[in-house]
Amino acid sequence: MEQMMRLQEFNYFVVIDFEATCDKDKKPNPQEIIEFPSVLVNSMNNQIESSFHTYVRPIFHQHLTNFCKDLTGIQQEQVDRGVLLSEALLMHDKWLEDMGVKKTNFAVVTWGDWDCSTMLESECRFKRIRKPDYFNRWINLRVPFNEVYRGVQCSLIEAVKLAGIPWEGRPHCGFDDARNTARLLISLMSRGLRFSITKSMVTPQNCTTAEECVYCYCGVKSSRCMVRKPGPRYGFLFFGCGNWTATRVTGTLSAPSAVLRSNLLRMRSSSARPPKRNELIFENKYSNPEEVLMRATLYNTPLSRVEPPTLTKRVANTIAREGWHTINVDAAWKKSGISGSTGFIIKSYDDSIVSAGHDTTRAADPEEAEAIAAIRGMEAALSLGLDRIILLTDCQRLVRAFRDHSEGISWGALTWASDMYTLATRFQTFIFEFVNRSCNIEAHLHSA
Repeated sequence: MEQMMRLQEFNYFVVIDFEATCDKDKKPNPQEIIEFPSVLVNSMNNQIESSFHTYVRPIFHQHLTNFCKDLTGIQQEQVDRGVLLSEALLMHDKWLEDMGVKKTNFAVVTWGDWDCSTMLESECRFKRIRKPDYFNRWINLRVPFNEVYRGVQCSLIEAVKLAGIPWEGRPHCGFDDARNTARLLISLMSRGLRFSITKSMVTPQNCTTAEECVYCYCGVKSSRCMVRKPGPRYGFLFFGCGNWTATRVTGTLSAPSAVLRSNLLRMRSSSARPPKRNELIFENKYSNPEEVLMRATLYNTPLSRVEPPTLTKRVANTIAREGWHTINVDAAWKKSGISGSTGFIIKSYDDSIVSAGHDTTRAADPEEAEAIAAIRGMEAALSLGLDRIILLTDCQRLVRAFRDHSEGISWGALTWASDMYTLATRFQTFIFEFVNRSCNIEAHLHSA
């Protein structure tokens, strides 16, 4: 046993197997994770020590196809009661922390590269979710399995049976697949096999010359490290400030000249070529083009600017004529870890209440609670089929961070910001505004 403890590089293995939205003839675009299982294997005793499991609520394709339900065994009511992907990642990370795994040397294990390389990576990029770094490298169990069984190409269930392990559970059930993958991992460990990382998505972080660097349209060069909000060529030596849209630039740029910036800005408003298969295109869809340019001038400035504007009577009259709806949100929160309340009120152009709701939630800080309240209101507006929305909150920092795509908010609120961006893209037009407490009193009373 002591020899086995010295053999493995990692103290723990975190085995995952995601299930995603799917259909028989054509996969949904985009695909979204609907089941998030994780099984913890202790390499020091070759035992399954714990497990994590939650269902994830999809946003873009909320109704599962019959093919998906038959294949995975996941039912509509299960995903309806599920959490958003950002919340699932947060819960999983907290589980690893509670188990003491994050203080040790551990590695993610998958059967194939699809889970981390394709599914989780693409959805996090599409929804602008910051996933934990440990998902950027993993052990594809197919690799050591093929070393032992001399290149046999087979499915997971065939591999488990080939190793002499009886299959347990239902195929394509994420949790059962993860547990059987963990059992196969233990079997290979018992043969004395030493595991190492088979694939990673770590971006090179040092560029020494201008020719090795790439500029985003704003002209900011990042030669030392990759920013937290990568550009559309993430993983392929794209560096930028995070304030970018999908532009079509080929080659390497040597200097961010004024002409270059002008050309890039012009490209933003021109029609782009159709995206290639599996290519992710990031665009600002929550405002019309004129509004985008106006807000880029007003709000994409340092955070030291004065507070965002309040909703004036003139703007309110314009809203009344053009058929907008307002969502007034607020949260009643007192202490970290204690359940508080979130509330929202949706009003029409004539100031009549269209919908209202409240919910209990746990939050690490008031900003996170406010972000949750905003998401609840946005989800309610989408369910009503509303498409022109002004979201009102008394949290200035949340508004500022949303507009600037910055990280000038608490960590708890930051984990929800990506879901706000995703929901905002589903409205025809979406504006996020600040109001003081006196204007926000209805939602405050509703949450309290």
